[in-house]
Amino acid sequence: MKKVLIISYLFNPSKEIGSRRWSKIAKKFLENGIQVDVLTSTISKQEDGINRQYFKPLFPRVLLKQSLTFMDKVLYKISLFFLSLLKGTPYDRSILSGKFIAQKARKLLKEKEYDSVIVSVAPFNMAFEIVKIIKEFPNTKFIVDFRDPWTWDSNYGMDIISNKKRKLEEYKERKVSDEFGLIIVPSEFMNVYFSQKYNKEALVLPHFYDFQSKGNKRPNHVPEGISLIYGGTVYEESISDVIDFNTKMVNEGGKCEVNYSIFSANLSIKPLTKNNNFSFEMRGRVEENKLFKEIRNSDYYLAFYPERYKNFISSKIYEIVALRTPIILVSENGELSNFIENNNLGLFYNISDIDELVEGLKSNSLNLKYNSSYPIEQFSLSNVVQDLITNHL
Repeated sequence: MKKVLIISYLFNPSKEIGSRRWSKIAKKFLENGIQVDVLTSTISKQEDGINRQYFKPLFPRVLLKQSLTFMDKVLYKISLFFLSLLKGTPYDRSILSGKFIAQKARKLLKEKEYDSVIVSVAPFNMAFEIVKIIKEFPNTKFIVDFRDPWTWDSNYGMDIISNKKRKLEEYKERKVSDEFGLIIVPSEFMNVYFSQKYNKEALVLPHFYDFQSKGNKRPNHVPEGISLIYGGTVYEESISDVIDFNTKMVNEGGKCEVNYSIFSANLSIKPLTKNNNFSFEMRGRVEENKLFKEIRNSDYYLAFYPERYKNFISSKIYEIVALRTPIILVSENGELSNFIENNNLGLFYNISDIDELVEGLKSNSLNLKYNSSYPIEQFSLSNVVQDLITNHL
């Protein structure tokens, strides 16, 4: 029996997005007869066949809050100041715990002799600390999964930290890329980065959906109206675009009734009562199955994505396709828009083309020949992880 240690800062039952990918893959490992241990900060009492070991996160909780009281703002500034005194980006959640994570991993490796160790990043510093113990275990394969870009994006403070800190992060990224036996990435765009910068080919392990596809049949909808839906994070850079869209939908005349609902934890946009046959509401976060039902029963999934996500196809996109709901993407051209347009899975509009989208909705004249037979099964969890299980553990 193969033995695998997954090191993931967050893990099931955490609801944060960083926990989902490897929580689901771990479940599939178990189904394939692989022993799975997990080293995480997420405490759980679940009895699911996974042996969990824990570390203390140590990262100040106030830095993770969405809304801040006056006292929170004071603590936020103090916490950020002290983290800024450390080497590297202060926005990496493992900046304080990385060394302890590596120590715990070393102890587990000596006790159990794992065949593979998989480190899921971000946060990134813990992968750099794991580099320091790799040579102690020559019979173990060390794998790093880059769910997010490290130094080549604006996330995790990379666009605001000092040049000195940035160079240190670039050094860490190079060491991790050089020392880990296998790099996993979720997109070809990220594979190109590692190939060009480090001359190292990555294994592209796309995101996936994890439920039974709904087949080709779409629910019946009222022909004179259009229902739009979005579920998930409303990105800060896109809030003004959503507001601009809402304003134009209210100001434009039109006979078609349009309803737009956003299900999100960050209720950052004011709802609108029906005006000129358009209504908008923020409905808060709901359980995944309820959200899937809402998406399935909507005419379009309308998503406003900032430029930095134009090349990333998330699990949510595959889930929507599996639900057979057309996608309207408002963003910049990239891998995501190409996937949607080339496969006739929806419509793409540049940020500058919102007027065209508004006109199409108000007149109910959107031109889409939806590909309801697209073979989405290739992105099911079972199919996506099969190569990893067979050839890389």
